[in-house]
Amino acid sequence: MTASPDAIHVLHVDDDPELSDLVATYLERVNARLSVQTAVSPAEALDRLETADVDCVVSDYDMPESDGIEFLEAVREVHPDLPFVLYTGKGSEEVASDAISAGATDYLRKQSGSENYELLANRIVNAVEKTRSEGRATRYKRIAELVRTIQSALVRATTTEEIDTAVCETLAAADPYEFVWIGDVDPGSGAIRPRALAGRDADTEDFRFEQVEADAAGPIAEALEEQSVVLPGENGSGPARVVGNSVHDYASIAVVPLVYDDAEYGVLTLYAQPTNTFGREERELLGELGETVAHAINRVSLQRQYEDQYRELFEDAPVMFAFTRIEDGELLIEECNRQFAETLGYSAAELRGRQVAELYTDESRRKLQEGGYERALAGDFLAEERDLLTRDGERVSTVLRASPRRNGEGDIIGTNSLYVDVTHREQMESVSQRRRQLRQIIDLIPDNIFAKDRDGKFILANEAIAELYGSTPQDMVGKTDFDFLDEEAAKTYRQDDQKVIESNQQMYFPVEEVTDADGETHIWETRKMPLTLAGSETDGVLGYARDITDLKQRERVLREMYRLISDTESSFEEKVDGLLDVGTEALDLRYANFATVQDDEYMVSVARSPNGEITDGDVLPREATVCDRIVRTGDSLAIEDIDAEDQVQRDRVTAPVEDITSYIGTPVSLDDDDPVLVCFYDTEAREEEFSEWDRTLVDLIGQWLSYERSRERLTADLARKNERLEEFAGILSHDLRNPLNVAAGRLELVRDEYDSEHLEEVARALDRMDGLIDDVLSLARDGSAVVEFGPVALSEVAERGWQHVETTGATLEVTTDAAVEADEGSLQRAFENLFRNAVEHGLPINSRGPDQDGQDANAEAVTVRVGTRENGFYVADDGPGIPESEREEVFEAGYSTRADNSGFGLSIVADVADAHGWTVDVTSSEAGGTRFEFTGVEEA
Repeated sequence: MTASPDAIHVLHVDDDPELSDLVATYLERVNARLSVQTAVSPAEALDRLETADVDCVVSDYDMPESDGIEFLEAVREVHPDLPFVLYTGKGSEEVASDAISAGATDYLRKQSGSENYELLANRIVNAVEKTRSEGRATRYKRIAELVRTIQSALVRATTTEEIDTAVCETLAAADPYEFVWIGDVDPGSGAIRPRALAGRDADTEDFRFEQVEADAAGPIAEALEEQSVVLPGENGSGPARVVGNSVHDYASIAVVPLVYDDAEYGVLTLYAQPTNTFGREERELLGELGETVAHAINRVSLQRQYEDQYRELFEDAPVMFAFTRIEDGELLIEECNRQFAETLGYSAAELRGRQVAELYTDESRRKLQEGGYERALAGDFLAEERDLLTRDGERVSTVLRASPRRNGEGDIIGTNSLYVDVTHREQMESVSQRRRQLRQIIDLIPDNIFAKDRDGKFILANEAIAELYGSTPQDMVGKTDFDFLDEEAAKTYRQDDQKVIESNQQMYFPVEEVTDADGETHIWETRKMPLTLAGSETDGVLGYARDITDLKQRERVLREMYRLISDTESSFEEKVDGLLDVGTEALDLRYANFATVQDDEYMVSVARSPNGEITDGDVLPREATVCDRIVRTGDSLAIEDIDAEDQVQRDRVTAPVEDITSYIGTPVSLDDDDPVLVCFYDTEAREEEFSEWDRTLVDLIGQWLSYERSRERLTADLARKNERLEEFAGILSHDLRNPLNVAAGRLELVRDEYDSEHLEEVARALDRMDGLIDDVLSLARDGSAVVEFGPVALSEVAERGWQHVETTGATLEVTTDAAVEADEGSLQRAFENLFRNAVEHGLPINSRGPDQDGQDANAEAVTVRVGTRENGFYVADDGPGIPESEREEVFEAGYSTRADNSGFGLSIVADVADAHGWTVDVTSSEAGGTRFEFTGVEEA
């Protein structure tokens, strides 16, 4: 039985088993979703991670085998995205910094009291929910892209086998699916009949299909009966009942019904190793994919039926028909129908490859050789009498109609020959009947079929295009597009027809607009091919046009929705406004609400109503709204005619607008205490049911609003954190510095009265404290934050930074006039810290140390150089340099080789580089000093 997707499995690692058990007990008590396993060592924990489902690791820091950071690094090698909380009694900023740098999700110090465990539980839940949310978004994007890829393949497929293979191979090649098959169940034996397989078990004996009870009790039967995706293992349906046996342990299986228009076309079954692979969004998209695949199979089945019908018409036609080919100057029979062969007393196989002249009487053979053959190839052949000979030598009088036969490249390769046996006139009535049947088939095709001659006159039109043009197929014959369409559209179609005729090539026109007889505009996807009319010199075009108006409308709606959501300049309220406008127009519903439910009140945040019946800020009783059902069930809701509902439901829709008749809505967020919903409705009942597209559109609006709402909250939360950080900076700047200034002033007064070496120590300590406050203040206010990018001249910002540093005679050389894309203030502070580091640490190798006044005797000899390098810039000095063994540590907060230095300067430099997306490295300068190199820098 699969675990609940809401459950959170925690692995707590601590070398003290009693404490570990206590933590587990408290965590499971404060949050019922938490299930805690314990391990007493990192080694045991790593073994657990290989076999158990773990959503979050909570680890102590100080353990005998290895510390928590080393354990974290080992976990990250195998599980880079697994939430990891360092929970330790050894608390320090250094440990916290190391943990975060190593990839820890959170850091919390152990403290006594249940509040500490509640805080730990909250940290765990927040970390897991964030990881799951990111995973769901990634999976949704992945499966949506996968569905689009499959849809493209389905469009090109012409057989069920091609469809099955394309779907299975595409899905099996995509993570996390490892094995995919399409098939059905024999209703008599209950045996699984796979039609296509792809992936891990497709070409091995690792997988074995088993018998399935034909009692409609298995997951396949459930999926087909419910017409929804079934996950074996849920609701008591076991994987073995569906999939057989495999040596591979598939943790997640999905059975997708292939159903279209209530017709079943089998099931699509997918396998994956991870547990809970198929989330709600993925199941919905897989369900839509199943319907799309079934639709494609239905399409190719119908196409095959039409082809079979056309072949039957050819074979069963009451007239004699033969295709001929030219070979070595002779006219040979390529293919003939049953009527041709049986009339002459042969089988079709006996006639293939035989010379046409051998079947003619002497007189007819003479006509063939004296120009009849050439005229047929040239298209100049109308109708002429020809006498054929049967196997027994009997004469069969016919009327021959012949036209040139072309290959795909347009080359003439023979003739199409129609022989009408005039020795049996009674057959003519049968011919007329067959023509009517052919006409009925053409008229039953729902897409537009037409043929025109070289002058653009219709010679064939089916019912579909005649209805669009407000005419009849018979009335359209002999007329042109100019008789039905506006002049501009008719000219466009005429030009397209001419291109096909002149190029003698089939052409595809993806978008053609046409206005029907009712004034509505339709968009066609049209294919036109050259047509040579039998018995005529006139070339024309044969066309097939599919109405894709709805498809283009949906594309337009989705593009507009994407534009609204991706507009970073718009507020959340503006995006809600835009999405409600899109929804009301696309659904043809006049009313819309974006509302929050608080207790028993339905609070309208944004409203759409034609006459202002409901406005932004209105508050209504919750129980009087249709939306209340969504809150209670948690599902989307669509009602085409509320009057058809029971009276209880009818009484619940007195608000927000009187006489609501049709309604469709979906939850935006039900996770909060106050549910949020979006709905569209009207006071007129719908004539048709809400389509799958309508429901998908509303769900998509709800999902996008949910995402935007979450993003807005995260942005606001970040702003609050920045505000608290600024308050902290204020405390450093004011509340700590003021007492320090008082102490420094008092020290000066004491110096005037006393002379003691201890006072110098006090002065240095106060200077040290002042420097620490400066560095911590810089970290608090800047850190890795970058306010605004723009072009910045390196020379200008370096000179300004130099002026803000006590250089005590050092020299700055700027050898570049390059400009980069950067935040000017942050870059200047980075330069200041680099310059200060060079002056304080970068004395030349032969430095004599401080003189009697406490100044560096050789400080004036220190030279700092700023220049550019490939893909970035550098800051170098000619001091003693940094040993290679210490270069990895210099960017750590608090690291310094001088007792009077805070060690934050280079940490600030690293943070600024990281915020810009740069990389900073330490190496040796040409003079043997230190060189800081910044790469990944974009030139302005």
